[in-house]
Amino acid sequence: PLQGAPTPSDTFPDLRSNHAIRFPPVPPPSADSATPPGKEDRMQADEGTAATALEGDSRTGGRVDGSVAIDVKDGPGEYWMCATCGAQYDLSPSAPESNCKICVDERQYMGPDGQEWITAEELGKGHHNKVESFEPGLVGISTEPTFAIGQRAILVRTPEGNILWDCISLLDQDTVKAVEDLGGIKAIAISHPHFYSAMGDWGRRFNAPIYVHKWDKEWICRSDAEYRLWEGDRQELFGGCTLYRLGGHFPGSAVLHVPATDNRKAMCLTGDTIQCTPRKGFVSYMYSYPVYIPLPASIVEDIRDKVSALPHFDKIYGGWAARHVQERGKAAAIEGADRYLAALDGKYVQGYPDAGYNTSLRH
Repeated sequence: PLQGAPTPSDTFPDLRSNHAIRFPPVPPPSADSATPPGKEDRMQADEGTAATALEGDSRTGGRVDGSVAIDVKDGPGEYWMCATCGAQYDLSPSAPESNCKICVDERQYMGPDGQEWITAEELGKGHHNKVESFEPGLVGISTEPTFAIGQRAILVRTPEGNILWDCISLLDQDTVKAVEDLGGIKAIAISHPHFYSAMGDWGRRFNAPIYVHKWDKEWICRSDAEYRLWEGDRQELFGGCTLYRLGGHFPGSAVLHVPATDNRKAMCLTGDTIQCTPRKGFVSYMYSYPVYIPLPASIVEDIRDKVSALPHFDKIYGGWAARHVQERGKAAAIEGADRYLAALDGKYVQGYPDAGYNTSLRH
């Protein structure tokens, strides 16, 4: 049972029932502990073993035969998922009659055929997950072929336990085995509602609390998981990792700062709170990416100020494969905000002699 007496602001109505979803208070973070000698080396070796085991036979697309999707249920029915954004809803005998509340918002979109729903079993029949270590202590998990908006989750390994940053909709037996071989999941932290996906399945399967900023609680679609609504602009986790609220895309949009280790530089995992672009070293920001609605200058200035106050980080890993900044991460995030502000002010336009753009911001 959830503990604590929530105030009225700690509840919100569920879409398909008259009850309210209640959340416990966020407990204080556990104290940091020293890294045991050789622990990081063993962690790195485990990553290669788990990723190799999941790849299996290349003829099956990296999916071990016989793997099935896992759906942690309390009774009959299905946890229906929106086929466009991948968000998972409460247990129901039939698909919801209403549209997905995340997709009707202008920061997302409805599919060309309107609202469509899918079950975990149906998703697992045509998809598999790819588990890939891309640097020491950092493991990407993505679904192939692409499902929903195509994001990846990132497993951050620390001597005090693993953090799953952001989430995906498919959780199958192969993925569970690979993650368990890497030490499981101690906590899940989500950047913003577009990556909520099947966080309920992941949280319940690994008995992990899910950290969501309180300002984004209204977008939670599945109620039967352990959510920890954090407040303010900073929430410590463990292993030196800390959540920071930057806002922008959503009021609670957050990043995860991961400290440097002996074999890994400091980094920020950003989803699309800070959007890594195809151009090397460039990032940007947006209110709505699908329909290209920009943020106002006041919010971008606030993001820039918040980034400036963050601890140092060299790298940025975004929400999609190959979307990253490998050096000067903090400087790139600040420069991206400066470019954005210059563009809003009409000072970053090329090819229009009368516009008067600022050449100092061009790279």
